[in-house]
Amino acid sequence: MPTMKTIYAESTKPGHAALSVIRISGPNAAATALAITSQPLPSPRSAVLRSFHHPETKKTIDRGLLVYLKAPNSFTAEDTVELHLHGSPAVMAAMLDALGSIEDIAPAQQGDFTRQAFENGRLDLAEVEALADLIAAETELQRQQAWNSLDGALRNLSEDWNGQLLSCLARVEAVIEFPEEDTLAATEAIHTPREQLRALLAQVDAHLQNARCGERLREGIEIALVGAPNVGKSSLFNALLGRERVLVSPVPGTTRDIIEARLDLGGYPVTLVDMAGLREGGDALESEGIARARTRGADADVRLIVLTSELSPEERQESLSMRRDGDVVVLNKCDVLATDGEDSSLPRLSARTGEGMDGLLDALVGVAGGLQGREHGVITRARHRDVVGRFRAGLAEALAEMDNAEPDMELAAEGLRLAVRSLAYLCDPVDVEDVLGAVFSEFCIGK
Repeated sequence: MPTMKTIYAESTKPGHAALSVIRISGPNAAATALAITSQPLPSPRSAVLRSFHHPETKKTIDRGLLVYLKAPNSFTAEDTVELHLHGSPAVMAAMLDALGSIEDIAPAQQGDFTRQAFENGRLDLAEVEALADLIAAETELQRQQAWNSLDGALRNLSEDWNGQLLSCLARVEAVIEFPEEDTLAATEAIHTPREQLRALLAQVDAHLQNARCGERLREGIEIALVGAPNVGKSSLFNALLGRERVLVSPVPGTTRDIIEARLDLGGYPVTLVDMAGLREGGDALESEGIARARTRGADADVRLIVLTSELSPEERQESLSMRRDGDVVVLNKCDVLATDGEDSSLPRLSARTGEGMDGLLDALVGVAGGLQGREHGVITRARHRDVVGRFRAGLAEALAEMDNAEPDMELAAEGLRLAVRSLAYLCDPVDVEDVLGAVFSEFCIGK
């Protein structure tokens, strides 16, 4: 087990609360607890009531629970002490000041506790990433996907692929060590590893095809409201959110800047974007807003195009010009505007009264589900996709050589060895510091 420094931090969100927790982890955690309580530690994994004081002034700061977790039976696999205190900013500030006066311990930086767990072998890299995703989860589907990964889905997949690959490599090595003189026998000898490899490659391709869905579910998709001025985009934006997020006015051109809000859409995470109405003209500020709206709308995953029956053919075409496959088009203001002569396939709705909103939500959930996937992704990050892509390249190189009329099995074996080395980067500790730094920077100070 590596030698670790002792770190401390508030592990609950700062602010007013009934309870806040400070975590202390490392070889000096027990000594630190003694310094702030002047009482012996309780037995491991039990909570006791203690008064906490400043080590120098001896003034009492608060009375609360102390929990002692003895290494290696803690999250970090280090000696850990948790202080459960009253959750006021003043109590937290005084307690952190007291801890700061003690030698040989230091404030934790982002992800330091999780890094201790990682470096002590408590978590692998994929589980660290999954833990960050679980903490950041905003929707139930994000939580399920993150927990699936934290529960070992990526590790299990990696071990399964590695087992299949090693079996294939062993057969290739056997062909190299014991070459068949008979041409037919030699052909039969490489048939099994070649078919093993072909089946493994198909599995990898299936996961790579689904990788974007897992990434989208983790990160969320963007839905941009697109349309002419005064078609009710801002009213629809508020209606979808269920609260008054933006000002609504009958004056055309009111919305000029880009406004975003996060939305849980049937379990799928969505960033909803309201923008300036599309039209020609307007003052310089509105023109800039329209230019930004066109760019943002083009970059969005989905465009929710809002029409009304009072639009001119030119205005309607202006809005529909941004339409892409998978976009949703609706006819708004059906409570005040006649819809005779309109395309019967266009959903009618009123953002003001709520008429038709259930149908729109169902349609948007369907679109989000199509983009983000109906099942939990195993490959959920660009890093995963990159590693699996390099793993696939090694497999493809080996299979291409084995498919030759006169395959060079040494070259095929080298491709498989490359795949083995690549796959190891998926879950196991790596010595690439910038990768580790990027991963642990996603955590808060107390985790």
